[in-house]
Amino acid sequence: MTMAEMAEKVHFEGEHANTMFVKNLFFQDKKKKEKMWVVCAANDTTIDLKALTKKLGCASGNLRAGGEDAMYTHLGARKGALTLFSLINDTNKAVNLIVDKRLTEEFPFIGFHPMVNTATTAITADAMNQIISLSAHEADIIDFAAMATAAPAAPAQKQKPQKQPKGTGAAGADGAAAAQGKGAKKDKKAKKPVAVADADARGITFTKD
Repeated sequence: MTMAEMAEKVHFEGEHANTMFVKNLFFQDKKKKEKMWVVCAANDTTIDLKALTKKLGCASGNLRAGGEDAMYTHLGARKGALTLFSLINDTNKAVNLIVDKRLTEEFPFIGFHPMVNTATTAITADAMNQIISLSAHEADIIDFAAMATAAPAAPAQKQKPQKQPKGTGAAGADGAAAAQGKGAKKDKKAKKPVAVADADARGITFTKD
């Protein structure tokens, strides 16, 4: 069951009505596949992958969705069924845990798959911390909203100056451009014009022989 399907079909009632569903993501460094992470975040939390890549010390573009074989080998979970409870199977502590800060303070109950994606279990933040402790893992608590805000914006691309077509000059203040074609060339023997220091009101500089 996908997160969208779960949000549509699974509805808690009573004191559990405001349970926040959790998305559980498995990442690997594509160049160093022994580096693995489980990310548990509120379903509506936006994760800035570039900022997370930098936070985890991976080279740009190297943080990718982990392989299903690795996920099953270390966590005992198949695609679509990854959950916080999977960490109990990682007895070698090969996988690192990242927890959305919102899960620790915003919701009375949070929902995880109980190792299969056909059901959802609602637990408290305290119960989540107990499970993490029993798995012998330490959670890296991340404020994803703050991390995304702190990430530097991409540098603006410099625009290349547009080349002017040959045979044209810069336009004066009145919008007229000085023509510079073959017919406008001075005779080679003619004296070079001397620019007058003052310009007229239109900003056009006059010359005299």
